Amino acid sequence: MKIHLVRSEEISTSRFGTIAGIIRQFRGPMEFCIMDEDISVEDHEEQDGDDVSDHRDHKPETLTWNALFGKCREFRENNLIKDDEYVVLFTDHRNERNWFSSWDPSGKLNFFVQTSEWELYIEGEPNYPVIYELVTIPLFALSGNNLDEIMEIAHDDPRGCPFDMCGNKTHVRLRLRTGDICPECRERLIRGNLDPLIARQIFMMLDHIRSQILNRERLMLIGPSRMRIIKSNLTLQFPDLGNISVRLSPKEITVYLFFFLHQEGVHMSRMSEYREDIRAIYRNFSSDAQLEGFNFTVDLLSCMNGDTDRLSEAITNTNKKIRQTVYPEIAGYYIISGEKGKRKKISINRGLVDITGDIIVLNRRH
Repeated sequence: MKIHLVRSEEISTSRFGTIAGIIRQFRGPMEFCIMDEDISVEDHEEQDGDDVSDHRDHKPETLTWNALFGKCREFRENNLIKDDEYVVLFTDHRNERNWFSSWDPSGKLNFFVQTSEWELYIEGEPNYPVIYELVTIPLFALSGNNLDEIMEIAHDDPRGCPFDMCGNKTHVRLRLRTGDICPECRERLIRGNLDPLIARQIFMMLDHIRSQILNRERLMLIGPSRMRIIKSNLTLQFPDLGNISVRLSPKEITVYLFFFLHQEGVHMSRMSEYREDIRAIYRNFSSDAQLEGFNFTVDLLSCMNGDTDRLSEAITNTNKKIRQTVYPEIAGYYIISGEKGKRKKISINRGLVDITGDIIVLNRRH
């Protein structure tokens, strides 16, 4: 069973890559197909002289179902997707019926999942409810021939089941915390000869989602997760949170490692004194072919001439990715923070952190 995941342009490749990383932990007959460019690391290496605005700072629109499913149909046609393969559009935009997700009314195996505004209905990391909507899609397609048939069997009263209608959208909390299917729907799927291997893969993923939703409450007691900084793929990984990860650009991981290695923190006004440190770290990740371009980026990140804009941009983007990935209660341990005019630093206990790959040795210490 092939399920093609399509990223709408307003969703960052970093977030989409995080979702893909969680999904790919679970092997089985459901094969999630993702285009490489949709999970590539974002960076602005070629735009250092330009005004780099974040295209993700957008206001979600309310789109018609025809517009949303039209994107699925376009993707299907352009990529010659077979009729028995699924196409699922991830979008931050709202939809005209205000649903979390839906099946194409035409009956084709096209679906959308809304990725935004989950904070209005749940507390905690928003990628897991998005994945829940995704992995339960095959259950719908295996329970009916079209959306109308699924609507007939949907539950108006919540049971903690994927087939809960959730007319009151806060009811979604129950099915996320349950991570199960009600006896009635279970019997129907058995009668429909649900492939046991598909069922196993789905319920392994639902169990994982449930554990991560509940894990949020436990973290209030046990504190922050361990973290790995994986140099080879520019990633921050959190083993105690189901190995979810944050992918950074070369500039972002350079800045992150700089503040991580300077545990005492550094004043933004003194960054120019650390140019050689920035240079030593950045050369591990830079793809600049020309020395001039390399040095230009190093100068920007070390705030030469008092210009802090690019360093501030790298810090802001990194912190945003971390906040989008880990629980709000513990994000503060990992972000680069500090009041204006005071040292910027990363608070996490270094004993909880492992750097994979060669340890970077800075040229200078202050």
